[in-house]
Amino acid sequence: LAENNLSFYAHHVSPHIFLFGAPLATLFRLTGIQIFAYHQGLFFGLFFVAVYLIAARPGLRRRDWIVAVVSALLLGALSNALWQAAAYPHDEIAMIALVALAIACWLGQHRALFAFCLLWLPLVREDGGFYAAVVCLSCLFVERDPSQPWNRSARLLLVLALAGLLASACSFLIKAWFFPGFDAFAKNFAGGKSFSPAPWSHLTMAFALERVGSMLQNLNIVPVLVGSAVLAMFDWRY
Repeated sequence: LAENNLSFYAHHVSPHIFLFGAPLATLFRLTGIQIFAYHQGLFFGLFFVAVYLIAARPGLRRRDWIVAVVSALLLGALSNALWQAAAYPHDEIAMIALVALAIACWLGQHRALFAFCLLWLPLVREDGGFYAAVVCLSCLFVERDPSQPWNRSARLLLVLALAGLLASACSFLIKAWFFPGFDAFAKNFAGGKSFSPAPWSHLTMAFALERVGSMLQNLNIVPVLVGSAVLAMFDWRY
């Protein structure tokens, strides 16, 4: 149960938590804190492995390989999103890691592991299918030559992207029908209901300026911009 006595699925449809934690609790008698620590270590580690594999693709000259790997690892280590994920420990780091790993697997021709990542993403959270769709469209953008007709791989990626959207739509329906009582979208984004006077009423000019100012003052954005620029020198698709 969540803190408001509702099922956790009323907040997020996340079989991932049970599927990861139950075997460790049953087989090794680990506590919840221990399981969470292993979870965070595993998926933060997977993220960096995936970033390395994406950047250090076969065929690069040694100098280019070194620059690409160092830039990618620094880009990942100093990114604002990753710092925020580390500062507020949450199982959703699994989504970031699985997205990066899926892209690395597609580029490396590891189709079975790519499929596994896509199937697992909707299990982490109800919007995981949207992330799977972004993965497929990103891989399609990287691989497809606009001057060539659509090949089998391109069509497959497009179908998988649509399947990801459908998976998330079904998850949202399951959440609404079987686990009602908490509107996460209203609380976190739209407002309204019991969370604010009216939906989107918080979106004022002052609010927008405050957010832009906070972003510009955040030094963690600098390594991301510099790293992206350096990687783009080697391949504009970064």
